This record gives sequence, structure tokens and C-alpha cells, in this order.
Amino acid sequence: MSLVVVAVVAVLYPLGRSLTHDSFPLSNYPMFTHNPRAVAGFQRAVGVAADGDEVVLSPQLAGGTVEVIHAAQTIATALRQGRGDELCAEIAERVAESGSPAVEVLVVTDRFDIIDGLRAEDPLAVDRDVHAACEVR
Repeated sequence: MSLVVVAVVAVLYPLGRSLTHDSFPLSNYPMFTHNPRAVAGFQRAVGVAADGDEVVLSPQLAGGTVEVIHAAQTIATALRQGRGDELCAEIAERVAESGSPAVEVLVVTDRFDIIDGLRAEDPLAVDRDVHAACEVR
């Protein structure tokens, strides 16, 4: 009988804990139950053509790799270390070698409304911080 009581207490114990704390054996999946931010920011490299049109640069041009996550981390790390201008110059060299029509590179943080962004085919940023800008030569 005492084994049954211990088992029931062990199973029900997590229910008394905070809903933001994920625990075994009952998981409340806090990543789905908390209120997420309405706006999320993405650090990325953007190419600007002579006519002003912008295109988000590929991972190969932005980070020197085919891996999307690695390229994003390269940008984030450079910005965190205060090397945005240096990274921008490296990206501009790759853009120039690629034959892209871009005449300028921007290293930015674009912020998007998450819900509107999921509904739109080509979402527009609600805010932008330009960390570095450099000319493609």
C-alpha cells in the first residue's frame, strides 16, 4: 500500500510546481504554454541593388557556408563581438565575386510580427537596426 502512495505522490508532485517548469514524469511543455513575444528579431545580411531592391543574402554569401544555422551564428557572433563592419566587408567581397547585382551590403537585425509574418508570403519587417553597411566593389 505504501508503494502505491509513493507512486501516486511522485506522479502528482509536478502538478504543484510552477507551470513554467518542465519536469519528469509529467511534462507541461512550457515552450508551448508560455506567452511568446509578439515580435522576433533576426540578424542577417541583405544585399541592396542599384535600384534599391533588397534581397536576403544566401548562407554562402552571408556566412561563407552552405549551413543556414552556421551562417546565422556567424553573423550573431560577429555582432556580439563588435565586428559588424569587418563581417560586412567580408560579405561584400563574396558578393562581388559572386556576380550579384548588389551594390551595397547591410548587416541588420530585422524584427517581424510573428503572427503576421506566418500569414504573409513575403513578410515585411516592423523594425530594423542597421549594424553595418558597406559598398560592394
